[in-house]
Amino acid sequence: MNWEAIGAVGEVVGALGVVTTLAYLATQVRTSQTWQRRQGFREGLGQLLDSVARIGDHAPLYQQGCLDFAGLDPSEQLEFHSVIGPKYASIELFYDYHASGETKPEAIERLNGWILDDFRYAGVRQWWDAVGRDTYSRDFGREVDALIEDSLNEPPSTTFELKAGY
Repeated sequence: MNWEAIGAVGEVVGALGVVTTLAYLATQVRTSQTWQRRQGFREGLGQLLDSVARIGDHAPLYQQGCLDFAGLDPSEQLEFHSVIGPKYASIELFYDYHASGETKPEAIERLNGWILDDFRYAGVRQWWDAVGRDTYSRDFGREVDALIEDSLNEPPSTTFELKAGY
């Protein structure tokens, strides 16, 4: 075997090493991206659950706002927005995940049910028109508007009953 043959074998071995390294790196990058997406999804779910749990701390105001947002004084409107706003920010995040293929359709269907339950109340629609829609992306605003367009005549399916003056 002469030096040229040895050099050719070395080049082939080096090229195989480069190809193997690139394949390994591609696998690692893909795994890392998948992990990051899942971690982001978990954080988004945690934020959604926290925002829903936070409503309980403001139940009387939340119920009044759901019934008649326009009837709240400005400081109460701000507080209502600070309670309901994070819930919709989390839902918007899930819509973004869904748009990129990261969530199952069933998850979005359940979130749509939550949105529809909320928007059957006049106060939530008042909040959306006054403040909510402009708080989120235009795409999310259009999604919510399209979702609620035909559903306003159905009764809410939530387990609590909102009463004026509560």
